[in-house]
Amino acid sequence: MRIPVLPHHNLVFGRVLHNTIHFYLKERMSGKKITEKELLKEYEERWINEGFLSREHEEMRKKAGEKALLQFYRREDDSRKIPGLLEKNFRWQLDDIKFIGRWDRIDYSKEGAVIIDFKATDVKDQKEADKKTRESLQMDLYALSFTRTQDVPLLEMRLYFLESDIVGHAQKKEKELEKAVEKIRETKAGILSQDFRAKPDWHNCSFCEFRTICPDSYAY
Repeated sequence: MRIPVLPHHNLVFGRVLHNTIHFYLKERMSGKKITEKELLKEYEERWINEGFLSREHEEMRKKAGEKALLQFYRREDDSRKIPGLLEKNFRWQLDDIKFIGRWDRIDYSKEGAVIIDFKATDVKDQKEADKKTRESLQMDLYALSFTRTQDVPLLEMRLYFLESDIVGHAQKKEKELEKAVEKIRETKAGILSQDFRAKPDWHNCSFCEFRTICPDSYAY
């Protein structure tokens, strides 16, 4: 139907945080020391005024981003950990299904690799962060892609929730990888059968940009 959709403030906010963090980490990898003031200046220059509900809403989210970046900066500075890889592309094939993607960050130790993904969303506590990491299909696919393309043992997956400054942890064993493969094959079968019927529910419909005009929208 080609209905235009404005940028959503959550996506705009997340993209700016993500890009600022990667700027900081790349500078660290090159051996350059970045101050908190320089980090916030970079954030200010990268800020995008799109999708926010009002001027007040934009300022509120901007301040939340500043707080998240300072928390991130101090955690990274204290850890003295330098990323092994940033925005590393991967490409592989399962039967006739081609996979192309990118890992946010990979850290290495003598025991193996840790894949880290950054999320601008909020979580309440460590338990919720670990649960989201454990149940994340995205992280299952990242783990599967790593085991299929790399010779290094995969130790752990981590989701870094920036606003909460909480890092979720999960190990992806063979069970999770098999589940990811099953999901991939289910999706392929659905696409090939041209089965695109709507599956409305409260959660999915509440986030959909087209819920007000969709005939299958979940009834509130």
